[in-house]
Amino acid sequence: DWATQSALVKFMSFDGKGKLQEHSRCVLRFKDCSLQAKLQAEAHMIKAKMQDVRAGIADGTTARFNAPMVYRAIRPLARFHDDYRAIDEIVLNSNTLEAVCQLSYSNVKKAGDFSTHPAIIDSLTQLCGFTMNCNDGCDLDKEVFMNHGWGSFQIFEPIDHDKVYTTYTQMKQGVDKLWHGDVCVFDGEKIVAWFGQIAVRAFALPSNPVPKVSEWLIP
Repeated sequence: DWATQSALVKFMSFDGKGKLQEHSRCVLRFKDCSLQAKLQAEAHMIKAKMQDVRAGIADGTTARFNAPMVYRAIRPLARFHDDYRAIDEIVLNSNTLEAVCQLSYSNVKKAGDFSTHPAIIDSLTQLCGFTMNCNDGCDLDKEVFMNHGWGSFQIFEPIDHDKVYTTYTQMKQGVDKLWHGDVCVFDGEKIVAWFGQIAVRAFALPSNPVPKVSEWLIP
């Protein structure tokens, strides 16, 4: 639609009977770099919040997880292919639901013809799910939080497999058991990508029997 500078995209496949089935959809909007400029003007405030989260390690108000700890903690809910294990470290404040993450992509295989490798996009969203499922107030025997998409997403500069990136989010409660968080992606001091309103939905688990997480996934 040239009038709105947008395009509707549907992700579909054929089922066993040869009929098309829709899995998801999104709207592509053709934008300039104004959002990056706006976010960059606020970058010093986001960096200050990231420093506060890290400073909490010393007094015990935040917890640091290295890569093995991150994926071991989330293993009851999901197991990730090695290409999708890009998180090197997470520092989490369970009280404010703020988290800082460090990621690198040297182990992601470069096969395929992608503008941005799917493993990179996926890993940049993992922080929100980790924050909700691994904070001190969450009991995974009673409740789990699953990714429910995002409101908007822009990559302002190509993500380099040889660089180290940092991200920040703070999760906030919405309606209908949905929690939302924006994710700001930094290359050093520069903001290079942004997820707006990543949604994570809470699902209560029956005490008996305990279902597989796949039974709670959104179709």
